[in-house]
Amino acid sequence: MSTCNHESGCTKKVHAKGMCRTHYYAQWHADRAADPSTPRCHCGRVVLAGDLCTNHYQQKYRADRKFPECKQPECHEPAKGARGWCYDHHYRWKKYGDPLGQPDLVKDHLCSMNDGTQAAVRWMVDGELKGYLCDACYERWRKYGNPAEPPRRAPNGSGWTDDQGYRVIMVNGKRRREHVVFMEQLLGRPITGQENVHHRNGVKHDNTTDGPLVNYRSGNLELWSTKQPKGQRVPDKIEFALEILGEYAPEYLARARRPGTAPR
Repeated sequence: MSTCNHESGCTKKVHAKGMCRTHYYAQWHADRAADPSTPRCHCGRVVLAGDLCTNHYQQKYRADRKFPECKQPECHEPAKGARGWCYDHHYRWKKYGDPLGQPDLVKDHLCSMNDGTQAAVRWMVDGELKGYLCDACYERWRKYGNPAEPPRRAPNGSGWTDDQGYRVIMVNGKRRREHVVFMEQLLGRPITGQENVHHRNGVKHDNTTDGPLVNYRSGNLELWSTKQPKGQRVPDKIEFALEILGEYAPEYLARARRPGTAPR
């Protein structure tokens, strides 16, 4: 796999002209800005569209964009929220179940789920008043459907699950996927760009192991190699086979080189 040849030593995959996507577009913008024939905005920056730079074009777009008025009577704010409401009425509908809802005064209502000392707001479900909840209980009802359920908080340092279903942990101040970190610990080295870690049962957050690697497997984790030979000629395949053995099973090559010993 070709890597970026930028002077910074970048090792990302080449996108175009020997550079990765990041450095290619950075160089493209730099060359465009240095070209005296490039159209300029009135502020001196390079034009994006409509004879304007990025900042001034976005400002003009937001200023020219028209919204209908909020559908609530006597409200003339632009309906930038959902359901034809302005932001304020949409927020009230989400929190109180009514676009005209108002928080109750502290002296009038207290939370009905704890010791009754916290200020509360109305708890509306499908337009029906169910009681009064403090902010903490209301958030638990919104997240879990039950205001009495305790917060679901993982222990500090245990990581979290990303939007693709993989467990993520912090290692030396950087976010790393847990299954990759576990495999590197078992290997005693970082995995290469031509290797990936496979979950044998297909469950992405199941990173259980059962000891040292056996045939590059441990528990639910298994090391896969994406390296492929470049050709199908016999010399190419022999060279590729020796390369793979040297990387993953050097003991076979050592045994084959011993006089009078055949690999098993």
